[in-house]
Amino acid sequence: MSNDAYFYNTSIQHADFFNIGKSPTRSEYAGVATGVYRLPIPWFFCFDVTDLSYLNFEFDTTLGMSSVNLTVPYTTSKKAIENLYSSQDLMRKICGDSEIGDSYWKWAVERFVNLRFDYVTFAYVDIFLGAEWNDDRFRLCFERTDAALEAIREFAGYSVEHVPYSADVFFKNPPLSDAHRSNNSAALNFGFD
Repeated sequence: MSNDAYFYNTSIQHADFFNIGKSPTRSEYAGVATGVYRLPIPWFFCFDVTDLSYLNFEFDTTLGMSSVNLTVPYTTSKKAIENLYSSQDLMRKICGDSEIGDSYWKWAVERFVNLRFDYVTFAYVDIFLGAEWNDDRFRLCFERTDAALEAIREFAGYSVEHVPYSADVFFKNPPLSDAHRSNNSAALNFGFD
């Protein structure tokens, strides 16, 4: 099992990311982005607290079957684009550098357009299974407050001690010498497929 998360564009509004494309919903969908071992920071900025729902997730443990209610963000593609567009100040705050924040915000906004279907969601169950999960902390990420930004940093694996590379430098794929800065840049990357 990988510890990846997936951002989906779907044809129907639902929070059940396990059954995207399966009956009875038979939704069509397209993968938009992948988060490798993390939930990318820009994904959180596509949603707000009014876009959250619960999904009962059942999984097998060494002691048998268990279940938990997980928070799942989903909204219309139009609203997600508007939310991301209005998040420029949040991106600046989260990385602590306006110029670098703007570079990743612009990168995401320019590419998060022309979605084929009407709704978006993201699936993070592999990350949930691979970590100590705090669903209340996850819900906090969508409040667009300073406390939310700290929670987002945790889920994205972002360290405030290290200034990320600018998007221009990071996306040119040169050899980057500082692993901490590269990690923070990866956290700011939407991860478009």
